[in-house]
Amino acid sequence: MKKYILIAFLILAPFLSPSLSAQTISPIAQQVGKKFSGSFLVKNDTLGPISVTIETYSATFNEKGIVWSPLDPKVHVTLSETSFRLGPQATEEIMFKGKTEGTEPVSFSFLAEFTLGHVATTSKSNIMQVRMILPETIYSCSKRVDHCRETMLDQAHLTAQK
Repeated sequence: MKKYILIAFLILAPFLSPSLSAQTISPIAQQVGKKFSGSFLVKNDTLGPISVTIETYSATFNEKGIVWSPLDPKVHVTLSETSFRLGPQATEEIMFKGKTEGTEPVSFSFLAEFTLGHVATTSKSNIMQVRMILPETIYSCSKRVDHCRETMLDQAHLTAQK
Protein backbone atom coordinates (compact mmCIF):
# COMPACT_ATOMS: atom_id res chain seq x y z
CA MET A 1 0.00 0.00 0.00
CA LYS A 2 2.83 2.41 0.87
CA LYS A 3 4.32 1.80 -2.58
CA TYR A 4 1.07 2.91 -4.26
CA ILE A 5 0.88 6.04 -2.10
CA LEU A 6 4.45 6.94 -3.05
CA ILE A 7 3.75 6.39 -6.77
CA ALA A 8 0.58 8.51 -6.56
CA PHE A 9 2.53 11.24 -4.75
CA LEU A 10 5.24 11.30 -7.41
CA ILE A 11 2.66 11.51 -10.20
CA LEU A 12 0.51 14.18 -8.56
CA ALA A 13 3.26 16.21 -6.84
CA PRO A 14 3.85 18.66 -9.71
CA PHE A 15 0.15 19.55 -9.65
CA LEU A 16 -0.22 19.68 -5.87
CA SER A 17 3.04 21.40 -4.94
CA PRO A 18 4.58 24.05 -7.17
CA SER A 19 7.79 23.79 -5.11
CA LEU A 20 8.75 20.57 -6.87
CA SER A 21 8.88 22.21 -10.28
CA ALA A 22 10.01 25.71 -9.39
CA GLN A 23 13.79 25.39 -9.44
CA THR A 24 15.52 26.55 -12.58
CA ILE A 25 18.97 26.92 -14.06
CA SER A 26 19.62 29.26 -16.97
CA PRO A 27 20.84 29.29 -19.59
CA ILE A 28 20.84 25.51 -20.07
CA ALA A 29 23.64 25.60 -22.66
CA GLN A 30 26.52 27.91 -23.58
CA GLN A 31 29.18 27.93 -26.29
CA VAL A 32 32.71 29.03 -25.42
CA GLY A 33 36.23 28.99 -26.80
CA LYS A 34 39.31 27.18 -25.46
CA LYS A 35 39.74 29.79 -22.71
CA PHE A 36 36.47 30.75 -21.15
CA SER A 37 34.67 32.51 -18.37
CA GLY A 38 30.98 32.87 -17.83
CA SER A 39 28.10 32.47 -15.45
CA PHE A 40 24.71 30.86 -15.04
CA LEU A 41 21.78 31.49 -12.72
CA VAL A 42 20.28 29.10 -10.19
CA LYS A 43 16.79 30.13 -9.11
CA ASN A 44 14.47 29.01 -6.30
CA ASP A 45 10.87 30.16 -6.87
CA THR A 46 9.53 28.25 -3.86
CA LEU A 47 8.51 29.67 -0.49
CA GLY A 48 11.12 27.63 1.37
CA PRO A 49 14.92 27.39 1.33
CA ILE A 50 16.73 24.68 -0.61
CA SER A 51 20.26 23.28 -0.62
CA VAL A 52 22.20 23.31 -3.90
CA THR A 53 25.30 21.29 -4.80
CA ILE A 54 27.05 21.70 -8.16
CA GLU A 55 29.39 19.11 -9.68
CA THR A 56 31.23 19.16 -13.01
CA TYR A 57 31.12 16.20 -15.42
CA SER A 58 32.18 15.53 -19.01
CA ALA A 59 29.26 15.38 -21.39
CA THR A 60 29.22 13.13 -24.44
CA PHE A 61 26.37 12.24 -26.75
CA ASN A 62 25.07 9.02 -28.25
CA GLU A 63 21.86 7.85 -29.92
CA LYS A 64 20.03 7.95 -26.58
CA GLY A 65 21.12 11.48 -25.66
CA ILE A 66 23.63 12.95 -23.24
CA VAL A 67 25.96 10.77 -21.16
CA TRP A 68 27.80 12.15 -18.11
CA SER A 69 31.14 10.76 -16.95
CA PRO A 70 34.03 11.93 -14.76
CA LEU A 71 35.53 15.22 -15.95
CA ASP A 72 38.00 14.86 -18.82
CA PRO A 73 41.56 15.76 -17.70
CA LYS A 74 41.74 18.12 -20.71
CA VAL A 75 39.14 20.36 -19.06
CA HIS A 76 40.26 22.71 -16.29
CA VAL A 77 37.38 24.60 -14.71
CA THR A 78 36.71 26.40 -11.44
CA LEU A 79 33.38 27.52 -10.01
CA SER A 80 32.72 30.46 -7.69
CA GLU A 81 30.60 28.15 -5.51
CA THR A 82 29.92 24.44 -5.43
CA SER A 83 27.58 24.18 -2.44
CA PHE A 84 25.20 26.70 -0.91
CA ARG A 85 21.76 27.26 0.58
CA LEU A 86 19.34 29.23 -1.58
CA GLY A 87 16.62 31.17 0.19
CA PRO A 88 12.97 31.41 -0.81
CA GLN A 89 12.38 33.34 -4.05
CA ALA A 90 16.16 33.81 -4.43
CA THR A 91 18.53 33.68 -7.40
CA GLU A 92 22.27 32.96 -7.22
CA GLU A 93 24.76 33.71 -10.01
CA ILE A 94 27.47 31.06 -10.33
CA MET A 95 30.65 32.22 -12.05
CA PHE A 96 32.99 29.82 -13.85
CA LYS A 97 36.29 30.09 -15.69
CA GLY A 98 38.82 27.74 -17.19
CA LYS A 99 40.39 26.34 -20.32
CA THR A 100 40.47 23.20 -22.43
CA GLU A 101 43.51 21.51 -23.95
CA GLY A 102 43.74 20.20 -27.51
CA THR A 103 41.96 21.28 -30.67
CA GLU A 104 38.95 18.96 -30.69
CA PRO A 105 35.59 20.16 -29.35
CA VAL A 106 34.87 19.30 -25.71
CA SER A 107 31.64 19.49 -23.76
CA PHE A 108 31.03 19.34 -20.05
CA SER A 109 28.11 19.96 -17.72
CA PHE A 110 27.54 21.52 -14.35
CA LEU A 111 24.95 19.35 -12.62
CA ALA A 112 23.04 21.36 -10.03
CA GLU A 113 21.44 19.14 -7.41
CA PHE A 114 18.54 20.72 -5.52
CA THR A 115 17.61 19.11 -2.20
CA LEU A 116 14.05 19.98 -1.30
CA GLY A 117 13.92 18.99 2.34
CA HIS A 118 11.98 16.02 3.62
CA VAL A 119 8.50 14.75 2.90
CA ALA A 120 7.05 12.57 5.65
CA THR A 121 4.94 9.58 4.67
CA THR A 122 2.13 8.14 6.80
CA SER A 123 4.54 6.42 9.19
CA LYS A 124 6.89 8.51 11.36
CA SER A 125 9.78 6.22 10.46
CA ASN A 126 9.47 6.79 6.70
CA ILE A 127 10.88 10.10 5.50
CA MET A 128 11.65 10.82 1.88
CA GLN A 129 14.17 13.42 0.70
CA VAL A 130 13.33 14.96 -2.67
CA ARG A 131 16.26 15.70 -4.99
CA MET A 132 16.21 17.19 -8.46
CA ILE A 133 19.22 17.52 -10.77
CA LEU A 134 19.35 20.08 -13.59
CA PRO A 135 22.23 20.40 -16.08
CA GLU A 136 24.04 23.43 -17.49
CA THR A 137 26.04 22.20 -20.52
CA ILE A 138 29.09 24.01 -21.91
CA TYR A 139 30.35 23.39 -25.47
CA SER A 140 34.01 24.37 -25.97
CA CYS A 141 35.56 24.66 -29.44
CA SER A 142 38.81 26.22 -30.58
CA LYS A 143 37.20 27.93 -33.60
CA ARG A 144 33.77 29.14 -34.75
CA VAL A 145 32.24 29.29 -31.30
CA ASP A 146 28.81 30.19 -32.69
CA HIS A 147 28.34 26.70 -34.23
CA CYS A 148 30.14 24.57 -31.64
CA ARG A 149 27.02 22.97 -30.14
CA GLU A 150 25.50 22.08 -33.51
CA THR A 151 28.79 20.57 -34.72
CA MET A 152 29.15 18.36 -31.64
CA LEU A 153 25.53 17.17 -31.79
CA ASP A 154 25.80 16.46 -35.53
CA GLN A 155 28.97 14.41 -34.96
CA ALA A 156 27.22 12.40 -32.23
CA HIS A 157 24.24 11.80 -34.54
CA LEU A 158 26.49 10.61 -37.40
CA THR A 159 28.45 8.33 -35.07
CA ALA A 160 25.22 6.80 -33.76
CA GLN A 161 24.04 6.01 -37.30
CA LYS A 162 27.16 3.94 -38.12
